[in-house]
Amino acid sequence: MNVSRILASFIRNVTPISHKVRRESLRSAVQSCIENQTLTVTGIGRGIAGKTKEKHRIKRADRLLSNRWMQIERPLVYAALIRLLISHLPRPVIHVDWSDLDASRGNYLLRASLAFKGRALTLYEQVYPLNRKEKPEEHQRFIELFKDMLPAHCKPIIVTDSGFKVPWFQLIQQQGWDFVARIRGNSKCHTTEHG
Repeated sequence: MNVSRILASFIRNVTPISHKVRRESLRSAVQSCIENQTLTVTGIGRGIAGKTKEKHRIKRADRLLSNRWMQIERPLVYAALIRLLISHLPRPVIHVDWSDLDASRGNYLLRASLAFKGRALTLYEQVYPLNRKEKPEEHQRFIELFKDMLPAHCKPIIVTDSGFKVPWFQLIQQQGWDFVARIRGNSKCHTTEHG
């Protein structure tokens, strides 16, 4: 089976309710990314196979990426992807981290990624402006949405860096999940036996 057919089958599985034309545009864009290893709108457009002029292929990529229905369907795609990747893993190791999205540090990404065979596979992510970064209510919303996407039997181990604080870990424990966290500086921890 060639890459194009495998990709079409995979996209059909993770976008079950997507409009047929939108799904085909998504497949073409993803194939362009794979073959050309570029993630800019113009790079994706230039890499889309077809006999149309380059400017029309770039416009096609731009229309796809700015399509409001694609944004609305994102949580459904994440949920389908999670089912494919971790339905057989009762205790997946999931890294959660904040990352800068731009040089001006105006936007930040909160991402949950599956640790799998030395790779991090994105399961779910959300973008926040600087004034919402690391806010407990955003952490709460993120975890609630993420939990709804996980299979019922799944009890992940959440791995985080030292930027997360006590309310985050309490939130993780409230879900019945476990965590591993890096600490640094003056951060301290204690065992439950020592109160």
